[in-house]
Formats: sequence, structure tokens, C-alpha cells
Amino acid sequence: MSDDTHTVREEIWESLADGGYRHAFVDSNISTTIAAQIRAMREARGWTQGELAQRAGMAQARISVMENPSYDKFSLSTLKRLRAAFDVALVVRFVPYSDVVNWTSTLTPGMLAPVSYSADTLKPIAPPAAAGMGLPSAAEALRRGPIQNDGIGSAPIINLAEARERRLQERYRQLPDDASLGAAIAQ
Repeated sequence: MSDDTHTVREEIWESLADGGYRHAFVDSNISTTIAAQIRAMREARGWTQGELAQRAGMAQARISVMENPSYDKFSLSTLKRLRAAFDVALVVRFVPYSDVVNWTSTLTPGMLAPVSYSADTLKPIAPPAAAGMGLPSAAEALRRGPIQNDGIGSAPIINLAEARERRLQERYRQLPDDASLGAAIAQ
């Protein structure tokens, strides 16, 4: 096992140095977390597998299979159906391994069963971990121009609001002016 100087988080991180283990760990983490979340959300709502199946438009046997941690054939469309049945958000994205290690090492039962929208509240956001390290906050990125280099690498920061405004201005410029519109109508 581990000695007192290592945390679970550090042990997981060190284990990921082996590429084969790293890939197996992430694949297993996906399957077990999804299965555990389906079951935890269902139980938190007091639903049977049959009730969840009915809400998701699936067979009860399918719910049973998906709650098995060794099942790994989830499709995005199936996850979307479950998301809708539970009325929760579904986030699918690629992340660095450190995020997986942090999630795994800090996982609590409450994290497995998010509440539905009707029971949710907008929580204050904590400042980003990068604050004070020269990295722009989201608010700062919105104040910047539409596409700028962040000074760290070549990844641009895109100000979506300004980009949207530019697209609208370009479309507006393409519209005929009043005089040409009047002439076109008169013809």
C-alpha cells in the first residue's frame, strides 16, 4: 500500500506514468462513473429501474445493464435520453489527466447524484486556479478583442460576444441601403 507521505491523488498520478495503465484507468473510470451515477441519481429520486426506463423510453433490462460498472457500450444518444429523464446536464469533453485524477480522488457520493434543474440553484463561482498567474479570467477575455493570443502559447482567446457583433455588422452592411431598396421595390 502507500506510506504516509503519499496521498491517494499522488498514487494515482504516479500509476498513470504507465501508458497501458493510464488508458485502462480512464476507460474504467468512464464506465464505472456513468454506471454509479445512473444508479445514484435513480435511487436519490426514489425511482425503480422500471420507472427510469419508462421516463427514458427504454426497457428496464437496459437500465439494469447500464447500472453494471463493467458495461462500457454507452452511446451519446442513450446518455442524452438519460440526461433528459433525470433533468440534469450532461458534459462530455476531453480533459487533461490531472482533472481525472482530481475528480477521482475527491469523489463523494453527493457528486454522483446531481439534482434536477428544479432543485438546482446558481452557485457563486470561485476564481480560477490560474488567477494571479498571468492567465486571463473569462471576464477579461470578454473585454479583449475578438481573437487574441493569450501570451502563453498560440491558442487564441475568442471573445464570442464581439465576434457575434461583428457578424451582425457584416450582415447589416450587406443589406441594401434605403435608396436601393426603394428603387428595387419601384421596379
